[in-house]
Amino acid sequence: MTEEIKKQLITEADKYKDRLVSLVSKLTQFDSFIGDEKEIAYFIKDELNKIGLEVRTEDVDHELIKKRKEYIPMPENTSYKDRPNVYGTLKGNGNGRDLYLFGHTDIVPVDENTTWKYPP
Repeated sequence: MTEEIKKQLITEADKYKDRLVSLVSKLTQFDSFIGDEKEIAYFIKDELNKIGLEVRTEDVDHELIKKRKEYIPMPENTSYKDRPNVYGTLKGNGNGRDLYLFGHTDIVPVDENTTWKYPP
């Protein structure tokens, strides 16, 4: 990547800094523990719609993913019901390569012996 491209990226990123900080602040306020990700999933869906992406949600087929070698068993009494995956698509206008961004929304509880001054 050239220095000129880096400068252009930083300039563009700076334009959206306040919006990004606000979004991350909202995302970190969700208590989306394993099994309770529905609310944050639909929040993300709405945010992606707002910026013009084609958005869809899809429920996870638990029986299908259990067959994958990467599968990690869920804690007892946890299901994939009401835990949709969210997909956002922004169509390009050329024949360039695709870019995929992935993330997850489940969190772990804050350790009681933490040194946080303020809640995360």
